[in-house]
Amino acid sequence: MAFATQRIVPAGKLTKIWTSTDTDVPQLGERVRDEAGNEYIFLAGVASTVAGDPVVWDSAYATTRLAGTQVGDVAIAMAATVADTKGWYQIYGVGSAKVVATGGVRVYTSSVTGQLLATVVTGALVHGMYTVSGNGNTVTGSLTSVALNYPTVDRASGSY
Repeated sequence: MAFATQRIVPAGKLTKIWTSTDTDVPQLGERVRDEAGNEYIFLAGVASTVAGDPVVWDSAYATTRLAGTQVGDVAIAMAATVADTKGWYQIYGVGSAKVVATGGVRVYTSSVTGQLLATVVTGALVHGMYTVSGNGNTVTGSLTSVALNYPTVDRASGSY
């Protein structure tokens, strides 16, 4: 089921992690925006996820940390939404993701799970995501500012 963006959520609430004991849990697939117009989707977490991890998500709103040749819709974790938890993932606007890159470049999947690169090594182009000009890093595991426009990755791009 698709959800329309219905409400504005304060940025501080986007890092909350929900567990099975919580009663105020948003519905999986719900979309919201923050005050800056960035858009987020509510998804189920997966083991080892930390803030900034790129993930792919499926029609059941389950996530898999992005690596190598995976395909699908891409989102960026806003918090450590590990297995048996749920949380917000960014899909539109300017945010932070684990990318080894300098500013203003396209990003590609990596052989390192949860890490994106600025060059094709073993992965594929992430359509709808690039690093923000003038910002970037060359340190594995560090966060880089990225622009997201409902990113996806498919088998038609990259080297594999």
